Amino acid sequence: MEPSLPRRMYLLCYKPERDRLESASVLARGTLMRGAALAQLAIEGHLRDRDGRAERTRTAAAHPTDPFLAEVLESVSPTRPRHWFTAVEKQWHTAEATVRDQLADDGTITVARRRILGLIPLRRVSGADPTLVRDLQDRVRDTVTGGHAPHTVPIEDAALAVFCVDGDVRTVLTPRRRRENKAALRALTAHLDETLPALRKAVLWSVAARRSAAAS
Repeated sequence: MEPSLPRRMYLLCYKPERDRLESASVLARGTLMRGAALAQLAIEGHLRDRDGRAERTRTAAAHPTDPFLAEVLESVSPTRPRHWFTAVEKQWHTAEATVRDQLADDGTITVARRRILGLIPLRRVSGADPTLVRDLQDRVRDTVTGGHAPHTVPIEDAALAVFCVDGDVRTVLTPRRRRENKAALRALTAHLDETLPALRKAVLWSVAARRSAAAS
């Protein structure tokens, strides 16, 4: 069984050659974890778009067993649709740590904890399987660079690829590769927007909010 989309999103941000997370996406990672979770919930039929809002469905599918997916689903009212942006923003600041701790608990990564000057907590992530990470990064990168027709790309991989671009995850697509594959990216983004309406725009707004707050 493959890891959840949020867990895959986290691993896409990992640099095997440096045995640590890359830094360009640091401001966006919480948003990316929430966006990936919402994408998976929509793909699995727990959520749907209703006039630009996230609506829980009366699906026969089992409630998510993954605790983070269940937490994100519970943040959407069962009786009232919620703006996708609101769903992305809810508890964004704890999302990265939640997914990180899940990966640590199952042994995928190692997290060393210490304090700077005895006060400021610091988490050092390491130990991810380089082959697992590189295979995942290559697969997601290939959705953009491999010359595929967008509708033939698994929607899970399309979501991860587009979110990597929006969150500046350079371990998957460097700025140069994005420029070289603009047409493919536009087509893949259109495919994602058609399949999961309004979600990507909500992720973009949330990333912009993080960057604006950091710049102020």
